[in-house]
Amino acid sequence: MNTRSVGLAVVIATTASSYEIPTHGLQILLAVVTTSVSVPLIYLLRRYVDQRPWSGLGLSSPSSGFRYFILGIALLALVTAATLLIGSAAGWLRIVAFHFPVATMLVILINVPIAFFL
Repeated sequence: MNTRSVGLAVVIATTASSYEIPTHGLQILLAVVTTSVSVPLIYLLRRYVDQRPWSGLGLSSPSSGFRYFILGIALLALVTAATLLIGSAAGWLRIVAFHFPVATMLVILINVPIAFFL
């Protein structure tokens, strides 16, 4: 099911790319199409094929899941810091400056929701 929704999203994005839509627009289009196909299909299959309620999926509420969300971010930060420290200690890289342009922040802000939905 998920493969088909991603396939549909790729077909739509490929068609949209012929209209010279920017890359970020195509990524957003991929996420929106995938989400708008997958979530209703999961709901319909759960409701009419399994004939069980949506609550039976075992999804946590946003308030109880927030702790794990923060834990995931902290784990990512820890792995990134460890990689930079090991690379610096081994002499494989040298950090000379921290440069975080607005364009990088824009890419991060666009890609985080896309990754979440995909």
